[in-house]
Amino acid sequence: MSADLLRRSSAASHRREPPSRQRRRATSATELVLVLPLLVIIASGTMDLGRSVHAGMIVANAARSGAECGATHRFAPLTMAVWEARIRTAVIAELSNLRDFDENLLQLDIDFVELGDDHDLVRVTVSHPVTMQTFLPGADGAVAITRTVSMRQVR
Repeated sequence: MSADLLRRSSAASHRREPPSRQRRRATSATELVLVLPLLVIIASGTMDLGRSVHAGMIVANAARSGAECGATHRFAPLTMAVWEARIRTAVIAELSNLRDFDENLLQLDIDFVELGDDHDLVRVTVSHPVTMQTFLPGADGAVAITRTVSMRQVR
């Protein structure tokens, strides 16, 4: 009797799974094949969104830092080039925190507006491209992030 039981257990181990279990496994594999690419695209898009928000904050801080530097340091007509160089240095120091920072791609615009009555305005516009990692049809992979900050100059 034990030999018969042994024969049955070894035959059972070689037996195929019930058709319902095979269908469930095939269905699960098909669902994974269909859903996994979508999940990868969503995850990489989320990472790109986070990177672009982070880069936007750094560019905004760089514009704010440049405007603050320009607003707190006075200049004469002869020292305007030195004043602009000081602002550029402040902006570059802040943008150095950006992972893909390239000084050659930086676009910096510094405006000084005389409003009269000792209320002069310094306006700094900073623009720098950020490379996206996710491929999007119709996009070239780089997005220019631009921020403008205006501050009144302290007398």
